Amino acid sequence: MATARRLVDKALAASRGKPLPTRIRRLVGLLARKGYPAPIAYRVVREAIEQEASMRRVPGWTSMTWPLSLSTARTSSG
Repeated sequence: MATARRLVDKALAASRGKPLPTRIRRLVGLLARKGYPAPIAYRVVREAIEQEASMRRVPGWTSMTWPLSLSTARTSSG
């Protein structure tokens, strides 16, 4: 999981300024192309974005504002 986190951390800065669902989709897609399963990819991306938000003190951000649940992602893709 450390390798996945490093990949996400590198790509995270490039996605700043984009809508949150777009950032999530692109970062999860990056990990999916590398072969990571969806649950791992979503967990790593969520942790990275939450850490970024807490470091940047984004107003209104809480873990409750996470836009996608794993069940939503599974049903919308297939």
